[in-house]
Amino acid sequence: MEKTLTFEALVISFLRINNEPFALSSITATDPTLTTPRGLRVGDTAEALFVLYGIPVSVLDNVWTYGDGDYNIFHVTVRNGVVEQLWLHAVM
Repeated sequence: MEKTLTFEALVISFLRINNEPFALSSITATDPTLTTPRGLRVGDTAEALFVLYGIPVSVLDNVWTYGDGDYNIFHVTVRNGVVEQLWLHAVM
């Protein structure tokens, strides 16, 4: 079961597994005023993404994926060479 809080340019999702309390599962941002700890924001170029985060683990369609061990995954949607969406996902 999933619960979602939706704001103008931010979506926060929570997931419940086996009747456990809801846990944060992902945050998606499309607001250019929000940045990652390294300074990436929506509207930046794919080149800036590459400079800040390096080579992605995978690129599928328009989504660049970066991994942080087994549990944290960072996805970036890139269209026409521009960052369109940031998505941080915690694997449960």
